[in-house]
Amino acid sequence: MSAHFVISARPVSLTPPKDGIAWPSLWLRRLQNRRALACLDPDQIREVGLDPFVIRDEILKPLWRP
Repeated sequence: MSAHFVISARPVSLTPPKDGIAWPSLWLRRLQNRRALACLDPDQIREVGLDPFVIRDEILKPLWRP
């Protein structure tokens, strides 16, 4: 079984959106990216050179936290 996911290639700004309309799209993108990270197996994480503990911390963050 293979997982299909897309991690956003768009750069993410570190400054919060100025208008309230942009917040939901930012949160949705974070949620999608964190779910995609959760689908990676340990071999895939090592293959791309990421630290599994950093990945775990990112996955556990609430969607409103950068």
